[in-house]
Amino acid sequence: MSEKYINFMNSIFDLLLLGIMWIAFSLPVITIGTSTAALYYSVVKCVKHGESYPMRCFLHSFRENLKKGVLMMAGAGVAVGLIVTNIRILLNHGK
Repeated sequence: MSEKYINFMNSIFDLLLLGIMWIAFSLPVITIGTSTAALYYSVVKCVKHGESYPMRCFLHSFRENLKKGVLMMAGAGVAVGLIVTNIRILLNHGK
């Protein structure tokens, strides 16, 4: 097999594994922002630029951004909760 084919298949496998990791780390919905940032970081750094160990890149980025991501998603959750509550109040007020 040619070296290009092997490199291509390695990249596909890395992307597949990163996608599975993204799903696993996004299951607690509050960490979906952190998981998405880690996925982007690892795809750009490891797959696009050819560096090795994309799972290690994912975990490093996830750990590095966990606090900020959880705080951001918690704030977004509060904002969405307030908007939904206001919409429900407005819809029930008209009845």
